[in-house]
Amino acid sequence: MFSRLRSCRPSHATVVAYLALFVALGGTAYAAATIGSGQIVDNSIRSVDVRNDSSSGGGLRSADIVESSLGRVANADRLDGKDSRGFARLRRAGTINVSRPALSSGTCSGLKFQVIGVRSTDLVIVNTTSPSGVNVTPREPETDFLKVEFCNNADVAVAGGTDRLNYQVLEHP
Repeated sequence: MFSRLRSCRPSHATVVAYLALFVALGGTAYAAATIGSGQIVDNSIRSVDVRNDSSSGGGLRSADIVESSLGRVANADRLDGKDSRGFARLRRAGTINVSRPALSSGTCSGLKFQVIGVRSTDLVIVNTTSPSGVNVTPREPETDFLKVEFCNNADVAVAGGTDRLNYQVLEHP
């Protein structure tokens, strides 16, 4: 009978492992139970120290901010002393599907598409769903046309395909 009990006894390593586990869990539980906001020095916890949605109530939400408690912006019409009339304004924005040509490694190909209301003096921003290694660069627009250039910077050729192209046309001040 004693030989049977002897085989069920944990080894010394198992006892030490369980002891370490209980000490670690006990220390964490003690800290969680005894350290409160009164023990934390103001401004000592940064946002990188707090995991998303880990604070009570699921984190900071827009509903938690009382808008009336926020101060007034000193002068929203000026930025670094510049009048807001000098800022670029959005003229048009959209998304189109474009046929990207097949590109050998290190080659480029241009594309031109019609967007009514674009001027040659406008600024253009584009982004696309092109494969990795393919850069899309806006070129100087023409009246009612946007131009982009697809360049393959990858070490391998890229097959042609359909890409979704997002564009923003900003009126140059």
